[in-house]
Amino acid sequence: MTYSNTIQPHIALTGKKRVEPDSDKFCSISLVVGNSHALLRRFTSFGYISFPDDGLVSQLNAQEHAPLFAAQHNPTLAYFNGDFDIFSQNTKLGVISASNHISVGDGFSSDGVSIRNKVELTVKFHTSKTLNEALNIAHKVSLLLRFIAGENVFFKDMLVSDGSENNFQLLYNTYSWGEDLDSTKSGNPLIDISSEDFPQFLDSWFSHVDRDIVRYSFYDGFLKGRSYSSDRLINAANIFDIFPSSTGSSKKVLKQEETETLERLKQHIKKEFSELDDIKCSLLNSIGFLTRTSLKERVNERITVIENYLESRGFDLDDIDFVLRLAIKARNYHVHGSEFKQLTLRQMYDFQILFTCFFEFIYAISELIECGWRESHISHLNTRHPVFDSERYLKSEITALKETVKYNQK
Repeated sequence: MTYSNTIQPHIALTGKKRVEPDSDKFCSISLVVGNSHALLRRFTSFGYISFPDDGLVSQLNAQEHAPLFAAQHNPTLAYFNGDFDIFSQNTKLGVISASNHISVGDGFSSDGVSIRNKVELTVKFHTSKTLNEALNIAHKVSLLLRFIAGENVFFKDMLVSDGSENNFQLLYNTYSWGEDLDSTKSGNPLIDISSEDFPQFLDSWFSHVDRDIVRYSFYDGFLKGRSYSSDRLINAANIFDIFPSSTGSSKKVLKQEETETLERLKQHIKKEFSELDDIKCSLLNSIGFLTRTSLKERVNERITVIENYLESRGFDLDDIDFVLRLAIKARNYHVHGSEFKQLTLRQMYDFQILFTCFFEFIYAISELIECGWRESHISHLNTRHPVFDSERYLKSEITALKETVKYNQK
């Protein structure tokens, strides 16, 4: 019997010299943004001018080697306005920028002419990084942009530079950069990367270095699109358990007498159950849960950040609390097998998407608002973003959930 397998390298790159991945350092990394229109709502750097006026026609005719233009012939002009820079911002990760790189094609024939463009994303590091460190930073930026776009964005043609004339093209690596799919769908980004607000938002987002693990967990669910499961529900709820506490500690603030009483109880358990380790550990763990902030408290901490947003978008905060209590019970059922009285198991399964969307929506909006995103960034151009799809879904399903629970209480 024979077996075959394909062995893939962790990283493969090409360049003019050998690279030691654990010791050689690089000063920047660049990536081409595929389907970049998904991040740009109305990109005015390119366009057409039909029926130019006499003044423009006269200026064109004055150009050396230009063909003869006549206004009465109604010429059409394709243009790039020379605005190469889209954004640039200094962040904790380095200076992150995006720019246009144009090329012209065809011409001098009946096939016409074209102006082609690719948007290149670059991160220039404050201090030189190893290859893995450079890829990790670029991946963080790519995940944020994929979240902002909602769908369709991918990254390709990666280059790393060591600061000299040596550029190395990455042929393969194990990170996920999105699916390389052509798309003509118009962009509906949460915030346009060419807007004046985006650089400050970018700086604020990457200032929270303690939230990396939380964000990876969120992206893991969000990038699954419309694929839902109990695992995604658990992951969405656990985001709040691992979210850094605003107080710097996940423990409750107890009064001195409460702390002393719990300590006496622990000592009593250790003494009375010294020979029954399983029971002793279970009881001590239960006491530990009493001293830590609960999942409900952690979620409510994030809801506080967005109360004004929720109310302005037509949510009733009592309804939000109602959904939160049931969503936590659904999560606890899948984790601990806890009893769920308000809904049958079939009903809990039917509302699983609602509970998952609820956790992901509360997390996403609270992060966005804390980093400078505002309700004014919502327009008819981005209402089909998955975050707003979730918002609409919540509004439509909350009523159904309330009616189902009310019916079960009869």
